[in-house]
Amino acid sequence: MKIVVFGATGRVGRKLVSGGIARGHELTAAARHPEDVRARVRIPRIVTCDLLDAAQVDAAVAGQDAVIVAVRARFSLAPGNVHSQGAANVVAAMQKHGVRRLLCISAAGVQDDHDPNLPPFFTRVMRPLLLRRVWPELRQMESCVTGSRLDWTLIHVAHLTDGPATGQYRAEEGKSMPGGLRISRADIADFMLKELERGEWSGRDVALAY
Repeated sequence: MKIVVFGATGRVGRKLVSGGIARGHELTAAARHPEDVRARVRIPRIVTCDLLDAAQVDAAVAGQDAVIVAVRARFSLAPGNVHSQGAANVVAAMQKHGVRRLLCISAAGVQDDHDPNLPPFFTRVMRPLLLRRVWPELRQMESCVTGSRLDWTLIHVAHLTDGPATGQYRAEEGKSMPGGLRISRADIADFMLKELERGEWSGRDVALAY
């Protein structure tokens, strides 16, 4: 399968690239700084691509069988639109080139109201203070993806660790799960690559955690 990974320089993105190659897929790493990918992962195809540049996104998506957007939400008080505009550019390119399968990483609990599966501290303190810029961005990104009529899957994760791949994670439909507060980046990549091959979560939100 031909797969392009946006956010390939990130810690999840690098695991997706190396894991996909190990599984026999033809990977393209799309990154603003290709030299960062070359320094960390052996991959034959790397393209310079900023998610906010529609022409670069279009070129990266052309000829692919599937698209992964692995740009993780960051705590930031600065305004930005990489998630919302990036998703719009990806969706437009996929529709133009007839590429159907899309997997995107989002955050646990991305919704307007209180999420009972997340600690009260998160809802009362972190979201209004540290996440007040990125939270609306993620909601816009999700609305763009779910309204695209593509074969999409949104992967919702909370705290990420650098632990090894265990394969012992839970996957439940929804934006979060009871007690689901952490998962390793390696297990996220494991789930996403398997999901591309099996397609069990097409058109659904899935929460991942231990």
